[in-house]
Amino acid sequence: MTIGPLPPTDSSRPVAGAAAMRQPPVTATTSGTAPAADGPPPHVLAEIDRATAVVDRLARAGIELRFDADPTDDELRVEVRDRTGAARAITPSAALDVAAGRAAPLDAKSA
Repeated sequence: MTIGPLPPTDSSRPVAGAAAMRQPPVTATTSGTAPAADGPPPHVLAEIDRATAVVDRLARAGIELRFDADPTDDELRVEVRDRTGAARAITPSAALDVAAGRAAPLDAKSA
């Protein structure tokens, strides 16, 4: 999984974060599918908005976080890249510091 610049799924109607979940439900008359559920509760939508703001801030700064699980031991691996393409492995807790703005991407604690 990568956190950073993500392309919209439909370029004619880009929607991100909780706004995507606030879109009108799909109905049988418009798509032939069953109506969508009402969606997550407001506090969950607020947290999605906060997460979207973090992703947007990282993207504007040219920072990308990549998460992967090692198939041999299921350990979480995190890599941080900056806009120059410089990359290195960091600890999962350091990735949270980068996402929270408490650490510069390449100054974060190495894995």
